[in-house]
Amino acid sequence: MQIVLGPVERDGRNLAVTVPAKILGLEMRKIESRRVETRSAFLAAENVASYALLERKAASNPEWFWDALIRFLGLKFIKPYSRVLDQTRSRIR
Repeated sequence: MQIVLGPVERDGRNLAVTVPAKILGLEMRKIESRRVETRSAFLAAENVASYALLERKAASNPEWFWDALIRFLGLKFIKPYSRVLDQTRSRIR
C-alpha cells in the first residue's frame, strides 16, 4: 500500500510523493481502525457533525479542507505554503 504525501513542488513542478505504508510504520491490519479513529478526530477538531457534512464542506471549499487536513496531521514543509490549492491550470473549477 502506498500513502500519498503530496503534492510537493520540485523544479517548478507539482509532484505527488508516495511512500510505502510499511515505511511509515503502519501495520496493514490496523489501517482500517486507525482510519475510522482519525476521521472521527478530524471531524471533532473541525467541529463538523458528520462525514456527509464534511464531504459537502470540502466540496464547496477545497482550500479549507486541505489546509485543515495539513494542520490536523501536523505536516511540516521546508518552505511554508502560501496557497493550499492552486487551480489556475485546472480544467475543473
